[in-house]
Amino acid sequence: MGHAHGPLRMSRFPALISMSLRLTPVQTRPRKRGMNDPMRVLIVSDSYPPLPDGVAQSTAALLAGLTEIGHQAAVVAPSHRNTANDSPRVHRVRSVPAVIADYPLSLITPRGFRPLGHRFRPDVVHIQTLAPLGFAAAVYCRRYGVPAVLSWHTDVIEYRTAHRALNFAIPALHGLWNWRERPGRTAAEVGAVAAKSLAGRDVTPEHVRMLDSAVGFFDEVIVPSRKCLLRPPLHETDRPAAVIPTAVAGDVPMTAADLPAYQAAQAKLDPARTTIAFVGRPSPEKGLEDLFEALQRFVLPAHPRIQLAVIGSYRGDERYRRLATEMGLEDTVRFLGALPNSVVRALLRDCALLAHPSLTETQGIVLTEAALAGIPAIVMDTDLGETVRHGETGIVAETLESFGHGITGLLSDEPLRQKLGDVAREQALAYTPAVFAGRVAEVYRSALAAKRPGTAR
Repeated sequence: MGHAHGPLRMSRFPALISMSLRLTPVQTRPRKRGMNDPMRVLIVSDSYPPLPDGVAQSTAALLAGLTEIGHQAAVVAPSHRNTANDSPRVHRVRSVPAVIADYPLSLITPRGFRPLGHRFRPDVVHIQTLAPLGFAAAVYCRRYGVPAVLSWHTDVIEYRTAHRALNFAIPALHGLWNWRERPGRTAAEVGAVAAKSLAGRDVTPEHVRMLDSAVGFFDEVIVPSRKCLLRPPLHETDRPAAVIPTAVAGDVPMTAADLPAYQAAQAKLDPARTTIAFVGRPSPEKGLEDLFEALQRFVLPAHPRIQLAVIGSYRGDERYRRLATEMGLEDTVRFLGALPNSVVRALLRDCALLAHPSLTETQGIVLTEAALAGIPAIVMDTDLGETVRHGETGIVAETLESFGHGITGLLSDEPLRQKLGDVAREQALAYTPAVFAGRVAEVYRSALAAKRPGTAR
């Protein structure tokens, strides 16, 4: 998914921010603030809607939730070709398409971030990603004493298998984050790891140390599940992290602009067939090949008239189209491509269940989206038991065979599907963006108290 460069220039940041949020100029002395007063929160993320991934949805939910409970919040995100639905609280910076999953790479330096931070005067900066935009914000926080909170969303170490560019991106980002304070040592570390990687040797321990070093820049860390605490770099750190699952907005209305995409997707599906949904990039870490095998071996012999709706797009789409044909699944698998979130939600409501074979998710936002649609999910990752409760809101399978039999069992038992889907929806609706943001705000207050004991900015 390519992303066009936006027209926004860094010199225009202060004017845009002042206009959209009606902010007053930066004060020369810290503001007096009680610990229960509303906060000014600047959320910095390299992914934001209309991008469809979990980080984007999490960031949008946090902005909505913080605003709902009375805090003044804004998002800084990379430019995108389609920003028609942006609220005035979203500020775009110039970007180029990255080599990893075609996501945008922000073109901003710490110096370029400074006027933005000064205009907004945040009490807390919440950084969602460790790419250059997050680095620029972290440098600002360290320089001006602003508490910095990190959300750790992605199992970066596990993703290296599918996205080999990460093997070079991790050392590059390590150099970016540490060059200013210890240039000589950082250059030696990056050079040694690059040489070792090019020689085909395992550099996992070095990558873990580099990521742990980046985490050390932050006053507080938030993770969406306990699974994150079991995975590097957080598995061996002494730094505590707050476990706060991400909420998802309960209602995402479809706009007139989204209707053609919905109609095109519907045209690819057979209304006479029962539909299983897979939502995610067709890339190795998402487990789509395992799902194909489960369908071929266990599901289709019992339910030959089902169809699989693959919702998502990636550069490897063609590989999975060929694989589906080679496995005799060309009449079963329907590739719908990348779709707006409102369209995904509408399609999920017409599906029997969500099949989620990935073992690399830290929470799996789509699992909550499926719950809000009132359909059960079946997962292969036993560490996602906080998100999908076995026998209560869905099925947790431990093997490919049990995954296939679980899909078959749910397809055969409509009352069970309805029961699981109803409970899942009820629980998902209760955990609103406002509830989510309230829990996150407590972490902000902890960071504020630790940063300036006895006072607030």
